[in-house]
Amino acid sequence: TDTDEAGIYDTHEIYASHNGLIYFTQQKHDRVGYIRIDGSVKLFEMPEGSYPHGIRLDNDNRLFITLEYEDKLAELDPINGNIIREFDISFDDPAREGVVGPHGLAIDNEGKLWYTGKASDIIGWVDPNSGEQRRFTLPTRSNFGANFSHDILPNASGPINIEIDQRGDAWFVNLLTSEIGR
Repeated sequence: TDTDEAGIYDTHEIYASHNGLIYFTQQKHDRVGYIRIDGSVKLFEMPEGSYPHGIRLDNDNRLFITLEYEDKLAELDPINGNIIREFDISFDDPAREGVVGPHGLAIDNEGKLWYTGKASDIIGWVDPNSGEQRRFTLPTRSNFGANFSHDILPNASGPINIEIDQRGDAWFVNLLTSEIGR
């Protein structure tokens, strides 16, 4: 907005909801928020150091985000921003396997939460109703092994965004290789 200080928001993702609000994440400020059509803004503080990034609402207006630096997906109350529940998507042995780094987020027709593992070269999903999870490893992960930072390592592909097509296929973008995958 016109009254914002330059550079304060660092907005990363945006999603137009069915309820008339435009939701967004502010990764470096550990915030999520929404803007109304009249321009008023509501901000929600997320856990310090969580770096929220991906954001989507499902068909039931449940709000989900990725918490990139916590290796979690979270469901938020869409009006007050309180965390309702979290889904831990970290590796079984993070001390050996590194971080996942959930970045992009999409929701398929079955309600599964699809995410990209930017720091780990994986794609995965969580069923928020059952808690079931599945992970797919990209071939480039073998180029670098475990990643203990949230940076994209050399020789990685760096999947950052994901969308679901009408057939239910997940499509993703690899930042470092300029590839689109399915």
